[in-house]
Amino acid sequence: MQIGQDCSSFRAALQEAKAADIVTIGVGGNDCDVDGGAKEFTATTQKLADLTSEEWWRQMGALQADWIIGKTDGKAQVLSLKFTDATFGAWLQDGFESELATCADCAVVETLEIANQDVGGGTLPAKFSTALLQNADVNAVNVPLDGWFLAGVAQAIQASGRSDDLAAIGAFGELGNLDLIRSGTGQDASVGFSAAWDGWAAIDTTIRVLNGEEVEAEGVGLQVIDADTNMPAAGEPFAYEPAVDYVAAFSELWGIG
Repeated sequence: MQIGQDCSSFRAALQEAKAADIVTIGVGGNDCDVDGGAKEFTATTQKLADLTSEEWWRQMGALQADWIIGKTDGKAQVLSLKFTDATFGAWLQDGFESELATCADCAVVETLEIANQDVGGGTLPAKFSTALLQNADVNAVNVPLDGWFLAGVAQAIQASGRSDDLAAIGAFGELGNLDLIRSGTGQDASVGFSAAWDGWAAIDTTIRVLNGEEVEAEGVGLQVIDADTNMPAAGEPFAYEPAVDYVAAFSELWGIG
């Protein structure tokens, strides 16, 4: 089984799978040892050779900060959204705040903590709109999940009348969000990675585990996407610039090319 969530979300089920000798691969999710427990996944994918999972997520936050610093000419006043229900949310936020702190005239004006229940229960747009209204000097917004823009954040930015004055960046480079970025309708940028490459990486990790081999880093990196940089053609998912033919590389590695 290949799973894209943290172990802590379903620890008991993973323990049952382990007892039944079922191979489980964490795809982007963290194992239970990150919060002091035992490892429950058979293995987890490793995105880059020189970065741990925590460092990779912190880098995502740092890239958000770098883009905002540049976009605001080093004068960023940020309304920052933090995801509280996943380990990576804290890591991304730490990376963002650490990098923003390198900018002398930048600051996080307010950190708005958001949980899954805020998104699922429909309270996210109201919470965000209220925070935006209460912080009239904010000129930038960082959001840890692109999906939150589509869940009401982009609409709230548009409704505020401040869309042209806010530098708004998300993360993951989701296909639907690329249209928002192209049109500048509530989102201006995202820190993306190739979801398709991530999927092939999961298969490669699975093959290595089943063959009794060591898990290797899979080369899944990060790039910032905005209307002028790294934007794919309309209707196409994000892919790296310059392009990398990872399909051919994996196919050759597996002997199916």
